[in-house]
Amino acid sequence: MSDLGAVWLDDNRCRFRVWAPVSDEVKLHITSRE
Repeated sequence: MSDLGAVWLDDNRCRFRVWAPVSDEVKLHITSRE
């Protein structure tokens, strides 16, 4: 799976894909680019 992690789609959006087949939850901490 080479497309894991964050991928910028345009100036205001990104996609974040994880692979965690045995996890019940995934936490993502989002910070500002500034």
